[in-house]
Amino acid sequence: MGYGTKFDTRTIRGKKVELYVSTTGMFNANLDGNNLESKTITDLVEEIDKALKCKVSIPFHRWDDGRLVNGVVTGVHGRTKNYLLRIDGKSSQEYYYSSNAGKFLRLSPGEESEYTALKQAEAAAEEASLKFEREHRIDVPKEIEKAMNE
Repeated sequence: MGYGTKFDTRTIRGKKVELYVSTTGMFNANLDGNNLESKTITDLVEEIDKALKCKVSIPFHRWDDGRLVNGVVTGVHGRTKNYLLRIDGKSSQEYYYSSNAGKFLRLSPGEESEYTALKQAEAAAEEASLKFEREHRIDVPKEIEKAMNE
């Protein structure tokens, strides 16, 4: 839902969109959780049209928080160019230059289990490496002091 007073509902590219005007005279609409705003109705409708042109459905897999997730890229935000995502039934946006931008994967069911095993092995190796480092760490200032007092 936009903000302000609803003044019209338009069908743009087959989608009904409610248009609002704010108390400051800005025109706005909420499109799939994204607020679009313009100074004129014409500009707002063009922005909505542009945003709806960017709708896609690209399935992907990604390793998030220690687990393999399945998601769908649903589009590109018309103004910010952020990726629009749906993961576990929840919509979100992701900056296209984020650290996850290169981690969108297309995996077959067999590759899903192979990748999960690899990521779990990677986590176990990282944990073992950190444990090894903790066990063999030296306190350099203390070692310097000890060496100077010998």
